[in-house]
Amino acid sequence: MEKLQQGILDFFSNEKLLKNIRTGSIILILLLIPFIYFGFKDTFTFNALWSWEFGSAIAVITFSILLATIETKSVAFEFTLEIDDELIPLQDDIIKNGNDIQKIDKNGKRSILWCNEYNKDQQQMYNEIKTNNKIDILEKKVLRYTIDDKPKKVAWCERQIDDLKVNMLVDKKFIPYEIKRIINVDKIGIKINRKKGNSDIKSNPKKVNMVTILLGMPIKAAGLGILSSIPFVMNESKKTIFIFYIGYILTMTITIMTQYLMTAYKTTHSHKSALKSIVRLQGLLLEELNKVEVVLKLKESD
Repeated sequence: MEKLQQGILDFFSNEKLLKNIRTGSIILILLLIPFIYFGFKDTFTFNALWSWEFGSAIAVITFSILLATIETKSVAFEFTLEIDDELIPLQDDIIKNGNDIQKIDKNGKRSILWCNEYNKDQQQMYNEIKTNNKIDILEKKVLRYTIDDKPKKVAWCERQIDDLKVNMLVDKKFIPYEIKRIINVDKIGIKINRKKGNSDIKSNPKKVNMVTILLGMPIKAAGLGILSSIPFVMNESKKTIFIFYIGYILTMTITIMTQYLMTAYKTTHSHKSALKSIVRLQGLLLEELNKVEVVLKLKESD
């Protein structure tokens, strides 16, 4: 009895085995979905291709693609973590630094103040960059208009430059850093197109883009839906179901390959970059917290 219990415990504690079982189960489900659809679907005529039945065929394929996409992203992310030499150490550093920050600053007040000040400095920096870039463009226009002998346009550009020197532009692309991510008490998300601020430390390559799937998958599924409708229209189940499965497997293969490559790329690039940014910010925060700790200890000794 004890051996059986131990065997059960070993089974459920074997993460790699459970992941393989999960993946195998998903593959089996993907292969069985069309059979279930074929088995319970009533035969209909050619006109029914444009009715609810055709839509249900598309829904079946879309669901299969969504399922394959989610599982592929998980597998790709987990495998990339195993083969990349930097990702796991970076995650470990984030956990260690987060624990160190929380030990020094138990209530998080100093960390919040530091983060707010850092965000202000970063916003100011990006505002200055944006303003200076705009001034550079206007100065080039001044030169061009001067050469073209257009004094009114020259004067207008010079007024714009003077105004920008007093009232800087605001870079709205900067998203303030979230202290939760820096001290590692929040899940890491992702935003691929971000360039500045909090987006620099948000990453989750496994995230499923529902907008992309909803817009793209039905288009892919529409053509396959026609194939899945043929068995009921022509009553040639074996041949047409075989044709359907060729298209089905091809669609799944393309989906799995593209999602795997995309997720692996995001994991080794944007996700790794986000982790490095978190470690960098944690280092700055720890440096500031340690300085404060030294000052406090000196005051106590006095």
